[in-house]
Amino acid sequence: MIVRDRFPVSPSISYGFAHFGKTLFWSMGELVFAFFLAEIYMIDGTTLGLMIFTFLIWDAITDPILGLILTRCSMNNTMLLRMQILGATVSAISFCLVFYKPPLSQHELIIYSLVVGLVFRTAYTIYDVPQNTLLGRLSNTNNSRLFLSAIRLVAGSLATITLGLSTVSILATRSPEQVQSNFLIVAIIFSAIALISSCLLFFMNRNLPDCETHMYNFSLEKNSLDFRSFLEFSPIFLGMFFLSIGWSFFGKMIPFYSTYILDKVNFTGYFIFTIAISTLVTQFFIVKIGKSLCREKLIKFLLVFTAGTSIFFVQFANTSILSAFLSVALMASVSAAITTLIWTTLVDQLAETAYIGINDVLVFGMFTFSSKVGIGFSGLLLGMMLKAIDYAQGQILEVESQEHLIKAMGVIPFLVTLIAFRTAFRRSFTYKL
Repeated sequence: MIVRDRFPVSPSISYGFAHFGKTLFWSMGELVFAFFLAEIYMIDGTTLGLMIFTFLIWDAITDPILGLILTRCSMNNTMLLRMQILGATVSAISFCLVFYKPPLSQHELIIYSLVVGLVFRTAYTIYDVPQNTLLGRLSNTNNSRLFLSAIRLVAGSLATITLGLSTVSILATRSPEQVQSNFLIVAIIFSAIALISSCLLFFMNRNLPDCETHMYNFSLEKNSLDFRSFLEFSPIFLGMFFLSIGWSFFGKMIPFYSTYILDKVNFTGYFIFTIAISTLVTQFFIVKIGKSLCREKLIKFLLVFTAGTSIFFVQFANTSILSAFLSVALMASVSAAITTLIWTTLVDQLAETAYIGINDVLVFGMFTFSSKVGIGFSGLLLGMMLKAIDYAQGQILEVESQEHLIKAMGVIPFLVTLIAFRTAFRRSFTYKL
C-alpha cells in the first residue's frame, strides 16, 4: 500500500507509532545518557566525550555497511520489516543493560558501559536503517514525502514529550541510587513500547508490495552501484554532518544547563518537554507554509531565524526562568525546521535520481552515517566543554564558566547551520516543497 496525497490510515499510523518507539531509544540516549554517565557513573568529562564519540562513530560506520549489505541482497519490504523487529529486540535488551549499574569498580564500570553501549548501537542500526528506508517506499509524491517526513518528527516529538515527563519524575530526587533505579524502570518501559511498535509496523504493512525498479537518472544495472552518481548526495550528507554537531551538542548540554546554570535539576524534564512541544508546532508550520513557499525563501527565512534565535539565547538564557524556557523553545524550533527540510530534500532528490527499491537503503545508510558521525563529534565537543569549565559532579560552576557554557550553546549551532546550508541546499533553490 503506497502512501499518496490522501494517506491511508494503516501506513501512516503504523509508521508514526514505530518511529515513536524508536525515538524513545534515541531521545533518551541523546538527551540524558551523557548526563547519566557523568552523574551516576561519575565519569570525567574527557572520558565521557571519548565514550560518546566511540559509540556514535561505531553506530555511524555500521549504517552504510548495513545499507550496502541490504542493497546487494536486494532487500524487499517484508525482509526490511522483519529486520527492524530483530533490531528492536536486541536494542531493547541492551538498552536496559545500559541503564543498569552493576556493583563494579570505576574502571570496570567504564568498560561495562562501553561494551553494552556498543552492542546497543549495533542493534540500533539494524533497527533504524530499515525503518528509515521505508519512508521512501511508503511515499511517492513531493507532498506525500513532506507529510510523512513531518509524521516522523511529530511522532518523534511525542516520544520526546514522553521522555520529558518521565525525566521530571526520574530527577525528582537527588539520591543517585534512586535516580539510577528510576532510569532503569523507564528504560524497561520504553523498550517494551519500542518492541510493540516495531511488531505493529510489520503486521500492518506485511502485504506492502515491493517497489518497481524505476530508473531515473542513474545508468545502473540491477543490484549494481554507480558511486560517481552516488556522490550526487554528498552535499546533503555533509550538511547533515555539520547540523548534527551543533544541535546534538545543544541537546546534550540541556541537563547540565538546567542543573549547573539554573540550579534546577528537575527542570531537565521540563526543558525536554518544551523541546518536544516546540518541535511538534514547528512541523505543522513547515507543512503549512512549505507547499506555498519555494525552497529558497524558506531557507533564507530559517537562516535569519537561526541567527536571531542564537543571539536571543546568549543574551537571555540566564536572566529568568521564563526567558530560559523561551530560549530553549526557539532553539528547538530552529532545529526541527531544518531537520524537516533536509529530510525532505534528501527524499526528493532520491526519488529524482536513484532507484527506489534498489539504491535507497544505501543512501539512507549514508545519510544516517553522516548524522551520527556529527553526533559523535558533538560528544567530543561536550567533553572539551566540560573540561574547559572545570565540571565536577555536584560542584557549583563559577560565573565565568556559566557564561562560556551559555555562549557555546547559542553560537555553535548557528555557525554549523551556516556551513550546513551552504553545502546541503546549494542545488535546492529551484525546488518546491
